[in-house]
Amino acid sequence: MAPAEDPEWRDLLTAILAALPLPSALPAFAAIEVDARGHLWVREYAPPGEEGGPPLWTVFDPDGIVQGFVETPAGLTIYEMGADYILGKVRDELGVEFVQLWPLDRSGGQAVAGSASATGKSSSSPDASPRGAT
Repeated sequence: MAPAEDPEWRDLLTAILAALPLPSALPAFAAIEVDARGHLWVREYAPPGEEGGPPLWTVFDPDGIVQGFVETPAGLTIYEMGADYILGKVRDELGVEFVQLWPLDRSGGQAVAGSASATGKSSSSPDASPRGAT
């Protein structure tokens, strides 16, 4: 069992982290990417203890106007953001890497990579699956 999966180890680390002082400021964002259309994608920063959920990106057009928000699957390392897809890599529970191509619907203000429409549903829902996953 990996140390992070051991409940005693996790409790010890949680206690140590709880005793540390909080920083006076946190980052404004976690990552910045540019897609094939020249849009800027800014990933929200997740404060310590709140990581692990699906990342949320704010998408800006080349003029700096917000075009909408995109939720990407947790654990997806993004390599390319195309006009209608997101290309990335995930690891399974054994650490095996898989390339995944997720459809991207830009028709609404809240897009979800892997969903059939921009409904705001979690991209990890059973009906959302990557195209071309191996």
